This record gives sequence, structure tokens and C-alpha cells, in this order.
Amino acid sequence: MKLVSRETNLPVLRKDFIVDFYQIQEARAYGADAVLLIATITDGSQLSELHHAARETGLSVLVECYNEEDMQKVDFNQIKIFGVNNRDLNTFKVDVHRGIELLNMAPAQITKVSESGLTTKDDLELLKNNGIHAALIGEHFMRQEDPGKGLREILS
Repeated sequence: MKLVSRETNLPVLRKDFIVDFYQIQEARAYGADAVLLIATITDGSQLSELHHAARETGLSVLVECYNEEDMQKVDFNQIKIFGVNNRDLNTFKVDVHRGIELLNMAPAQITKVSESGLTTKDDLELLKNNGIHAALIGEHFMRQEDPGKGLREILS
């Protein structure tokens, strides 16, 4: 992460299972600009506390949910960037439409990010047509022989 952050002016996201304040400090020390906080793996006030710690450290935060139950943990007055994982981590089934439905339950002022299972320009057009602001795409590009070419194709 430190090497990447030195080579680009683009924001660097630590996409990890963050459950401890130390990981937030570590992300900052290694050049991250933002961290992913996953509501599903947090208990009680942990999500809010981790979010607060990240913001105090100067990091942006992408808060990820999977379902409506996760959304109950989110203080939408506190967060700026909200994501929904389209992939059911138990079955690995992807449902972009379910993700869009959940994202559109978030307040209008929140930046909405669709995550996982996005592979085509049609997927991105669907998101745009439904008011979704951004997409987090990882696996699709990791499977490409030439990730740059894959990016150009999905953006065409």
C-alpha cells in the first residue's frame, strides 16, 4: 500500500476486515486515504467507534452493508460514503438489483457505492440510471490478463 500511494495521486483504499483501532493507524501509516468498514462484522457501537477513529486520523470511510439488518447499525448522519455488497458472502450469488434497492434507501446526500459482482459496461449503466454514484470493482480486474484493458472495456 505504501508503494502504491507513492506512485499515484488517486485515493488509496484499505479494503480489509477492519475490527481494531490499530488497523486504522496502520492504514494511515502505510499511505491509505480511506478505509472500508464492514457493518456485518461489527458489534454494538464498534462501527461508530471505528468510523470516528478513522475520521480523527484523517481517513475517509466507506461503510459497507449487505442487508437491511446491517443498515440498522449505520448512523447516516455520521457517514458520507455508503456501499452495499452485491454478493451474498454465504452463497456467493450476486444480485445487483438488491444492492441498488438498498443503496436507494440511504439519504440523498450520501455518496452511494455498488460493490462486487460488476463486470460489464451494462452493469455500470444500470447503476448510473438508478442514481448510484460509484462502483467498487476488484475481482473482475484481478482476473483480467491486462487489467488496464479490462478497465477501458468496462468504461467504453
